[in-house]
Amino acid sequence: MHHIFNSEAVQNAMKSQAKATFDNFMAGFLANELVDMLVWAKTEQPHDTMEKVLAMPWEYIRKPMWKARNEVKHSKSSQTNQDELAQLTEQLLWCQRHTNEVLDY
Repeated sequence: MHHIFNSEAVQNAMKSQAKATFDNFMAGFLANELVDMLVWAKTEQPHDTMEKVLAMPWEYIRKPMWKARNEVKHSKSSQTNQDELAQLTEQLLWCQRHTNEVLDY
C-alpha cells in the first residue's frame, strides 16, 4: 500500500508551505500546492475546501486570542487603560509646559 505522505503532491505541498512559514499560514497565506494536493486526493471542490482550511486558523486560534486580548485591554479593571491615560496625561502636561518650544510662532 502506498503511504499518502510519500506522494509527490503531498511532498510538494508540505515543502511549499514550509517555505511560506508557519507564521504566514496563521496569517492566512497558504501555498498554492495545497490545492494541487487536494486535487491529487480527488477532493470534491478543492478550492472550496481550501477556503475552509484558510478560515480555520482565524476561527479556532487567532479569533479566540483576539477576543481574549480585547477583553483584557478594554475591561474596566484593565491596568492598560489606566497606564495609557497616565502616559497621555503626562504627555499633555509636557506639551503645555513646553508650548513655546514646540510651537514656533
